Amino acid sequence: MADAGLITLADELAADWALKVGEPYTPGAAGHTLRAELADGTPAVLKIVVPHRENEHEADALELWGGEGAVRLLARDDQRHAILIERCEPGTYLSSLPMDDALDVLIGLLPRLWKQTREPFHTLQDEAKWWLEYLPRESRLERRLLDAAIGWLRDLAPT
Repeated sequence: MADAGLITLADELAADWALKVGEPYTPGAAGHTLRAELADGTPAVLKIVVPHRENEHEADALELWGGEGAVRLLARDDQRHAILIERCEPGTYLSSLPMDDALDVLIGLLPRLWKQTREPFHTLQDEAKWWLEYLPRESRLERRLLDAAIGWLRDLAPT
């Protein structure tokens, strides 16, 4: 259940963007996401996030991709940590496919998403360094998997 502040913020954004707000999606880890419709009836999603390192450039990435391989960014409000995105109703979940078929989908998707860019995004090398600092403090992970991840990051980060 979203707190009253998020509900108020969602109402404000809906008014600003002329949205008809619908039911919320299942709560996620860091925010509030609602089904919405634009004034012309186009389905959309209103997403308000709690700022975090993993979502700090979400709007930038969606803007860069421009709907090619990802949902389109329809509007953003960086001060209120909100985005309005195209609604994407999934068909077949990758998790339901045989591993090779799911990998084929990802192999086809990644070149569409790859863009040569710098700011404001982190490099893969910077990400690996960050994970090497973060992961040893993460006690919820199985030790065997944690050690394997750290080993791969140490080997791959310099390359």
